[in-house]
Amino acid sequence: GILRLWDVDTGKEVQPLAGPVGSMFGVAFSPDCRRLLSHGADQEVRFWDLTTGRQSQSRRGNGDLFSPVAFSPDGPSALLPRGDGVGFLLLDLETDKEWRQAGGHTACLSPDGRRLLSAGNDFTPELWNVATGQLIRRFPPFADHCLYVAYSPDGRRCVTGRNPELRVYDADTGAALGTFNGTHPVFSADGRMLFSAELRAQRRRILRHDLATQQELPALEGHTGDLRTLALPPDGRTLASASVDGRIVLWDPTAGTKLREWQLPGPVHAVAFAADGRHLATANGNGTVYILRIAQAPK
Repeated sequence: GILRLWDVDTGKEVQPLAGPVGSMFGVAFSPDCRRLLSHGADQEVRFWDLTTGRQSQSRRGNGDLFSPVAFSPDGPSALLPRGDGVGFLLLDLETDKEWRQAGGHTACLSPDGRRLLSAGNDFTPELWNVATGQLIRRFPPFADHCLYVAYSPDGRRCVTGRNPELRVYDADTGAALGTFNGTHPVFSADGRMLFSAELRAQRRRILRHDLATQQELPALEGHTGDLRTLALPPDGRTLASASVDGRIVLWDPTAGTKLREWQLPGPVHAVAFAADGRHLATANGNGTVYILRIAQAPK
């Protein structure tokens, strides 16, 4: 597999990033947009220098489809899947030392990087203090492995999930705020809305849940294949969705309208926005990570 950089307005390839990476499951940009993390079925986590197009380092991962990768918000560490089994670790990028570990199939950092929300090994989501390594809270367990965890951009809310149940909590107090339907949850920029992929025979709609009223707004429709992933840029002005047939759609999440769409080789397992909101990375099942450069912000 390879990594490719495309300008989506011209349709031309800008820069190929060569390397044997295999089928891709996860991608993440560094806060300064100079590096990219990728994780694939070959059980390797790779760091890419986007200024040179070269791989800078790699580490053993676990090849789990649900294992995400992420940089800490301030950049000095990265959240990576462990290479010795199910779970995660925080890697200090300056010293190359592992300094925190958590169990479970998935995990995420809070927006300030001070807390780590993990799925847990015993079906129980857990919240950890990153600096001290102390357990802050355990959330109610699921009947099987928790598959989804996410923070709202303001850090005030978090969600845990197992198909098709999504549970939203106050991130500071642990108080339950509601239960919603869907998979692959992401919060709106203001934390007032939760987006999820519908779970049914054909998962082709994006559900919009108003957290204050507990009401479901009209769904976003337009995909021809089952949805695999959702993502929002930091400003929250757009919502990206991707499906098993390789179709990527950019939406206005408030108006519920489609802004753009592209067709790539499918399936697309994950998408991630860069901090500038102008680049979108995709993890594709054909062994390629495409970095779509959106030259002009959608109006």
